[in-house]
Amino acid sequence: QQKQNKSGFKGIKKVYKPTGELKMFFEIWQERTHYSELSGVKLPYTPENMRMWVCQFLHVLPKGTFKSLRLDKRNIMLATPIEHEHQDRYKAFTDRKEQLLRETYKK
Repeated sequence: QQKQNKSGFKGIKKVYKPTGELKMFFEIWQERTHYSELSGVKLPYTPENMRMWVCQFLHVLPKGTFKSLRLDKRNIMLATPIEHEHQDRYKAFTDRKEQLLRETYKK
């Protein structure tokens, strides 16, 4: 799809196919407390700010590489957007990653 921006140039607007992630994110939001699983900090965004809210859900194992875990809630942790960028610095993240890798390759 094309749309015109403020400068008058036309660009391409990306059309996303439904993956089931958003539905899963809402389920997780209902099931878990709204605090970072990495630091314990209260998460700053709610679903009203959808663009930033989804940045608080991080895939422990990459969804592209581990396609079977894309919609596995065990592979999702809640964190602030800044923590999301630096997730490998947190012990809780690396512990979960190691656990999921053991479970995945044990099969």
